[in-house]
Amino acid sequence: MKTPEKLLLLPMPHKVKRTDGHLKLPTQLSIHPGQDTILLPTILDELSADLSKNNDAASISLLTAKEAPRRLRAMSEKEEGYSLEITSSGIDIYASSDAGFLYGAMTVRQLLQQFGGKIPCMEIGDAPVLATRGIQLSFPQGQTAYRPAYMKHLVPWLARMKINELYLYLESFFDFPSLPHMAGPDAMTPAQARSLDKLCKRYNITLIPMLNTLGHCGELLATQRFNHLNEYVAGTERRLSRPFNFCSSSAEVRKLVDGMLNDLCDCFSSPIFHVGGDEVSCIGKCPVCSKLNKDELEIYVDYFDRVFDVLESRGKRGGIWGDMLLKYCASEDSDGLSRIPQSFLERAVIFDWEYSAGSLKSLQFFVNSGFKTIACSSTHLCYSSSVWPYQRDNQRALFKDAITVDTQGGMTTAWANWLGLQEEQFNYLHASGAALLWSGVKGKDFAKGLDVSSFESAYCLQRYGLTDGTLTEYLHILGNASGPILKHLVPYHALEVRKCIYHTDNVLRVWVNYAELFQDGKFKQYKAGVADARKLWEKINKTDAIKSDPYLKYFEGPLLVHELLALRYEMTEEIYAFYDKAAAVQYTDRKAFAVLLDKAAKRLEAHLVDSKQIESYLRNGRRSLGFDKSTLNRMRATRGGIKELSAYIKHLKKSHRPLPVFQQLHNTFMEEFLTDWYGDREHEWADESPRFVRFSKTPMRATTAAVAKAAKETGD
Repeated sequence: MKTPEKLLLLPMPHKVKRTDGHLKLPTQLSIHPGQDTILLPTILDELSADLSKNNDAASISLLTAKEAPRRLRAMSEKEEGYSLEITSSGIDIYASSDAGFLYGAMTVRQLLQQFGGKIPCMEIGDAPVLATRGIQLSFPQGQTAYRPAYMKHLVPWLARMKINELYLYLESFFDFPSLPHMAGPDAMTPAQARSLDKLCKRYNITLIPMLNTLGHCGELLATQRFNHLNEYVAGTERRLSRPFNFCSSSAEVRKLVDGMLNDLCDCFSSPIFHVGGDEVSCIGKCPVCSKLNKDELEIYVDYFDRVFDVLESRGKRGGIWGDMLLKYCASEDSDGLSRIPQSFLERAVIFDWEYSAGSLKSLQFFVNSGFKTIACSSTHLCYSSSVWPYQRDNQRALFKDAITVDTQGGMTTAWANWLGLQEEQFNYLHASGAALLWSGVKGKDFAKGLDVSSFESAYCLQRYGLTDGTLTEYLHILGNASGPILKHLVPYHALEVRKCIYHTDNVLRVWVNYAELFQDGKFKQYKAGVADARKLWEKINKTDAIKSDPYLKYFEGPLLVHELLALRYEMTEEIYAFYDKAAAVQYTDRKAFAVLLDKAAKRLEAHLVDSKQIESYLRNGRRSLGFDKSTLNRMRATRGGIKELSAYIKHLKKSHRPLPVFQQLHNTFMEEFLTDWYGDREHEWADESPRFVRFSKTPMRATTAAVAKAAKETGD
């Protein structure tokens, strides 16, 4: 018996036994379906194979679990399980389910990816440790446009990783027939939903819509038409309350929610619908709800029990996030669980989320309480400047706990696809989640059969056909918090990197954030780290993977942000130097003063060229991946702001006012001039030419506190 060659499969099968020899496959594969399966067309497509009526002539045969050798039968008989027997004469796939045949074929596909037409002979037995294995895509937060072409690209890859659930976080960003004109441009339509649902079925993926029905409903409540449905505290002004939570007692809310649920039921075939329920910040407080003589738990459970009734009438089951039940029921002295009706316990699917660690206690609570439970991790896109590879360790901790307490499954969530990133750029964590949910955790390995190095090699190979570690090295150098780039940016690292470029139109924001952090040679070190990342990307850019995968090119996005940040910081330091020198000679050498301000203005205008590449990236990403439009709008506005600031600096050549401190160019000229009282040298801004006049405004958040303080001081 030979020592097995190192397999780079993702997920890694549970049992692999190498046997003697190799199988030399023909250029054109053929499959004989000895066992019928509705997924045969998908299997043929995935293996680029022809259908063969002759078993002896076929490269691959699909056979029942009963036909498997006894040593392979156990795995073949499991739900979604399969076995492979690869000999020098061909490949036999044994399974007892359509999914098993598909996943067996997907493993063959990965073997072909690694070994080409000469596969080592071996026996494989495989089945998942968790029944449901999902990922989530988010559309409403920032309004990620729905792109059908991208979804057609994504779904097969998820199936190759043996993912069997795809969650679509929609809020109201869906073209509901019962709510015409409310979705906004580029939202998913019912026809697109049905088409995607059909595609997912071909790949054994359940497509699950996610609709918030109580909290996180601001997208509807922020319209004048529905704002009156907002829950608020009795005695406060409803019209000024935060538009976030529906009133749970409102008949109009129930009609609205019922309509949306029925619209989705008409489009999605999933037996489970996710109906939100998390982070309900205000419940039972309005004048109507406060008269019910019920506490928050009762109101919450009654509301969702009724939502479950609506779904049950359409043959569906409801899922909710678990955080509110933990709040109401999980403390040791709580009797909340005993007050939950049996109908709720039997029908609710609980999605227990913990994004930064394991969660054994809460998962155990839900499972022991009788709930069907899904453990939910996250890619952390909403907090990151690039994929953080070590988030895989948080996934591992959570999914290990999920396996320990025997949950139904797990999911890797995604939130806020905005500010120039989309979940495709975080698919490293889709792959790590898939490996854990299928194979489980054993010993010191990352996932069973895969240490971290092997996982990353398998990810590069199976996702992109890359045979070295350049891509994952690139992801680490950009995303690791202690790496050569981000370690210099604390505390303005992670999401703040994107915000100072994408979430502002103020060209000086980079300098204000990082001037202090980049002292003592740290900027030089930061630039060196960015330059190293560029060298790695150029190596990736020369591979065939860039040509074969139309979305890999967007992995350059986080690098472009850092490169623009560095250029913008250098530019600002240069114009600061000109500006500072100009201030020193303003009243002693007017000619030199004008020359220096001209140099500052010209250097600022030259920076306009620096953003062209990243703007192109955003435009292309909008077309291909649905990047939010506001980010591109802010980038365009920044160009306008650069021109305006340049014009003002030139204007100062003729001004007799002392040059305002450089920081005021950021705080006063480029931003709203906010203060509770008056601004330093505000009289000079008041006397500027009309184009450049600025005046202070009071921050809205301070008004109530100021009035309360004044009332206390005057004795009112």
